[in-house]
Amino acid sequence: MRILDYLNEYYDQDIYPMHMPGHKRRFDFMQGIDPYRIDVTEVAGSDNLHNPQGILKDSMELAARVFDSYKCWYLINGSTVGLISAIFSLSRRGDKILLARNCHKAVYNAMHICGLQPIYLFPPFDENFGVNASITPEQVKAALDEYPDIKLCVITSPTYDGVVSDIASISRVLHDHQVPLIVDEAHGPHFGFHPSFPKSAITEGADLVIQSIHKTLPSPTQTALLHLCSSLWKNRDRLEDMCRNVASALSIFESTSPSYIFMAAMDNCVHLLNDEQESLFHEYIRRINKFARETEQLKHIRILCKGLDSIENHPLFYAYDPSKIVMSIKNISLSSGEFESIMLNKYKIELEMIAADYGLALTSICDTDEGFERLLNALIEIDREYGTDVPTKPATPPPIQDVLTRMTISAAKDMPDDKIRLADSEGRISREIIFAYPPGIPLVVPGEEITKASIDRIESLIQDGITVQSTYGELPAYVHVVEYEIN
Repeated sequence: MRILDYLNEYYDQDIYPMHMPGHKRRFDFMQGIDPYRIDVTEVAGSDNLHNPQGILKDSMELAARVFDSYKCWYLINGSTVGLISAIFSLSRRGDKILLARNCHKAVYNAMHICGLQPIYLFPPFDENFGVNASITPEQVKAALDEYPDIKLCVITSPTYDGVVSDIASISRVLHDHQVPLIVDEAHGPHFGFHPSFPKSAITEGADLVIQSIHKTLPSPTQTALLHLCSSLWKNRDRLEDMCRNVASALSIFESTSPSYIFMAAMDNCVHLLNDEQESLFHEYIRRINKFARETEQLKHIRILCKGLDSIENHPLFYAYDPSKIVMSIKNISLSSGEFESIMLNKYKIELEMIAADYGLALTSICDTDEGFERLLNALIEIDREYGTDVPTKPATPPPIQDVLTRMTISAAKDMPDDKIRLADSEGRISREIIFAYPPGIPLVVPGEEITKASIDRIESLIQDGITVQSTYGELPAYVHVVEYEIN
């Protein structure tokens, strides 16, 4: 079957998208964009993304004003290129980098490219829902005290599940040590547009912030923003130096043939936010709050920080993004795969992600009353038909809270390769990233010793039907490791 035929056939099935991209396939939000009509190159008057002087410069300057940053760059290779370029522009080979262990694999790829040494911040674990909690300022302070030569910090906030860290306090701790902060805010481009949402890292003290506007705003897949903030570098000359550094990095890692389809869509999204944000976000919050109230009738399925649950039940959370719908299915007699299948085949709802004992639905300003109602009715019926007072699933094992780093990612990638069975890999040094996708958070990183705990977690995820991938794509059978064994 041709790809276009499949996509058209899928669209005709009336499956409601509780997943990214944030436009939710609503043509009205795209203002009738015909991709073939506007797919041009750098013709006269169309400007140049890598040397913007005209319409692209004007559009990105408007984006900076709308999002309240000092400088904004359009990204047409997604947040991945923004993260790699940000890290590249703020580091030198051999630097120590402080990062949350739940960062996206793009951050680890940047460490490989830049030859950096990781110092990890392990997020606490919320056992009620089986999700990572917030990174704390105290963790950051302790790491800086132990490693005073740290040059850069990278944190993900919000997480894929919507958990937010105290960026304002963390940035103050870092800036006291003259350490810049990069925040992966890929899942939070809607922050700051309504008081019901947390404030954006842009205004909370971060220095570079990366946002995937395609995740929760009306823009197509692969569109993102990179923001330079005036947090650490108050001096205008220093800010302009940083602008040149970031632009130089983007010229290396971003395509020299940027899509005008994407850039026009990003411009459209920015103007929509500039002109209609108040009405759009008012209606969006109304839908979220209505859904949250109505989920109080659920007896067995729990919704994170909604319905009968609240943020007060999660003392390890600094804040939470109400746009995320995390559904705990521990107390229903369905496996996670069965739950996902019923949602799709019976209720025509495609979820963003399914984990061992919870599902994730992503919402945006483009969701409709009908979409929220469809999800609510499906949960009510599943709760009534399959609910049980006795948990049917074992507690989610906590993520690995310690790692044995034997060499840098770059060093491991430079070593000779050995391919062995995953079951026989305990004690060997990995040469590849192993990660669950979504959300793309590494379980094992090149240069780390593969432990029994990591093997058990990988095998447990696979048994639960979770997609676990690796750099060389040979899991679950094989894993690529450094050729020599640890003595």
